[in-house]
Amino acid sequence: MNVHLEIDRGHLATTRLAEESLAELRPGQVRFRIERFAVTSNTVTYAVTGDVLGYWDFFPAAESGWGRVPAMGWAEVVASNHPDVATGGRYYGWFPMSRYVDMTVTPTTDGLRDEGPHRAAHAPVYRAYVRTDRDPYYQPGEDAEDRHALLRGLFITGFLAEDFFADNDYFGAARVITSPARTPRIAMRCCAACSSPDFSPRTSSLTTTTSAPRACSCCRPRARLRSDSRTARTPAPESRSSA
Repeated sequence: MNVHLEIDRGHLATTRLAEESLAELRPGQVRFRIERFAVTSNTVTYAVTGDVLGYWDFFPAAESGWGRVPAMGWAEVVASNHPDVATGGRYYGWFPMSRYVDMTVTPTTDGLRDEGPHRAAHAPVYRAYVRTDRDPYYQPGEDAEDRHALLRGLFITGFLAEDFFADNDYFGAARVITSPARTPRIAMRCCAACSSPDFSPRTSSLTTTTSAPRACSCCRPRARLRSDSRTARTPAPESRSSA
């Protein structure tokens, strides 16, 4: 029996657990048993922008009006109807908040690619599943896997954002302003910027003292970084004493 955490797409605070019988695997399909996935504030944006950016299409729910939010995590292939995919492999990638998920896949050099027709319009990074024994970034252990589930996708996003800005000479900008809704990605983008010898704009973060990101470890020793990484903090209220 499969179990899915589903979200009411019209009222995101409404959730339910939906049970579903496991179907026979079609040719070319594999069944993942999902072991762990990360839930962060960023995960919420997948639901909020699910219709605009197509996140609801990753793993469609059986009933109209309900959706399954994707999350980054780890899963094991427990059944296979693909001649080139054996059971027992563990993979990192995007999975639904479910007990199992069936996918039509194609083997790749480092893992699998989801070939479901509903995934055709999605970027390759969202359809890729990296096998642990072929993953150069893999670190064994539950703690390491938890950290990868939480942060790896954000680092990739930060790198891609920095690479895009660098390719376009930062569009002539002298300052980059980031919002508190993307605080984790601010830190990841900062790391990517530190590694770029071409980084020139200053970076300012609009956030509060409670959510202000600390300087990343790669930033602190680099005096050459010209961004200053300034953070606009909300001032603490003045203390007043009564007579």
